[in-house]
Amino acid sequence: MDEATAAKVKKECDGKTLKSQISTRKNISRIRDAVNLTDLQVEAHKLFKITPKETQAIAQELYLGAYISYPRTSSQKLKRDRI
Repeated sequence: MDEATAAKVKKECDGKTLKSQISTRKNISRIRDAVNLTDLQVEAHKLFKITPKETQAIAQELYLGAYISYPRTSSQKLKRDRI
């Protein structure tokens, strides 16, 4: 936005009151179980025809980018001190 346009917008807004309406709602969602690597590989192949090796590489990249938790486990059991 150039300076003239910004000045015009500012002039139109001067002295006016912003009116807004905020609504809230409760959203209850169930926490899903973590997907283990085997299930992820099966789904990736079924839906996208991605090989298990490619799926593991993608999961590793997502993990390294901090987008997902550690992908190389098939265990759904967590140590008691990790819960």
